[in-house]
Amino acid sequence: MPGETRPAVAVFGLGFVGLTTALCLAEKGYRVKGFECDPARAGRLARGEIPFREPGLGEALVRQARAGRFALADSPVEAAAGAGYAFLCVGTPAGPSGRADLSQLLAVAETLAEAISPAVQPTVFVKSTVPPGSTAGPVREALEKGGLCLGRDFHLAAAPEFLREGLAWEDANRPDRIVAGLANPEAEEPVRRLFGGFDAPLRILTATEAEFVKYLSNSLLATLISFANEQAMLARAIGDIDVAKTFRVLHEDHRWSGRPAGMTSYVFPGCGFGGYCLPKDAQALLSLMREFGLDGEMLAAALRVNEEAKIDAARRISRAAGDTSRPIAILGLSFKPGSDDIRDSPASGIIGELLSRGHSRIMAHDPIAMESYAAAFGHPIEYCPDAAAMTARAEVVALLTAWPEYGELDLAGKNVVDGRYFLPL
Repeated sequence: MPGETRPAVAVFGLGFVGLTTALCLAEKGYRVKGFECDPARAGRLARGEIPFREPGLGEALVRQARAGRFALADSPVEAAAGAGYAFLCVGTPAGPSGRADLSQLLAVAETLAEAISPAVQPTVFVKSTVPPGSTAGPVREALEKGGLCLGRDFHLAAAPEFLREGLAWEDANRPDRIVAGLANPEAEEPVRRLFGGFDAPLRILTATEAEFVKYLSNSLLATLISFANEQAMLARAIGDIDVAKTFRVLHEDHRWSGRPAGMTSYVFPGCGFGGYCLPKDAQALLSLMREFGLDGEMLAAALRVNEEAKIDAARRISRAAGDTSRPIAILGLSFKPGSDDIRDSPASGIIGELLSRGHSRIMAHDPIAMESYAAAFGHPIEYCPDAAAMTARAEVVALLTAWPEYGELDLAGKNVVDGRYFLPL
């Protein structure tokens, strides 16, 4: 069978993530050996029993064991022997301070290091959820303790999982994307070879970036759930509101649909939100919540972070300028591209902060909002009708509104602060 010529795979930790990973790769034709340190769990797996409920996984276990593509190893060394790929899938529970406890992961990494054969040059994947920097930091150090060298004796990557409990088997076999973060550039070729058989886009990042994506994903989901619960409390306090019905109507917003959905533009960093609706309505809803005796912590935090984002942008621009007499070019004054609305525009807060820090040579351009901005704020800055000419005169350029035409400017040699993560690198 095709899988006989493929590198063997070792999986350490056969819980929800590890077992799903092992059986999914076995389905792809790889010979997989899994090691589970919990004797009770290992015993159940040896009998073909899944120690947790996950549709499709039990049948896959029996199927792949009978086909000889999945087997249990009696020791980590046995699992690792001759493996071209190794997946670390052990738990990283929260410690007393809330920080992830990596002790199990690092112990497995040290054990694996003793069994790695430099002649095979295996690729080790950290699939456990770990804080950004863990794979390239402490995990690498644990693997190199015995004298191994990254890039010469083994490769290392982070491969976070995005499995939903109850749908793990479906998610593993039909992922929406595969994220792989490289701890060394030589890992890219074996990573692409392993995941090439999946009908999904492969996103190659650094190991730290991949770890961060996993935390972004789960933290956003937690935030959305808490926002919904906070607003449900308000709805019940107000009365005469069918909570479930109102949220279902909320979901009909067309920005939630499509691939990617339009809502993704809101889940992207910048230098703050503005305009007529978001700041005003969020503040009004927060005020209403407090009238009903609710703290409104989610909304209060959103408004507070929005102000902090403006201050942070001003701090970055000020740091880039250094001397307060150096000319600064501001690109964009409206709160978003395609609009001349400058109400609560982040630019106003950022420019005001720069002026308070003593920056005296600020120039600004906006395709359509300069006149309304000047009338509304009266900041002592220079308004420039030509963006290219303005940026040519400046040493520091700060983009605050992502107008498409700004992406065409030649900013070579300028100290650029991209407040919208918009400009081409």
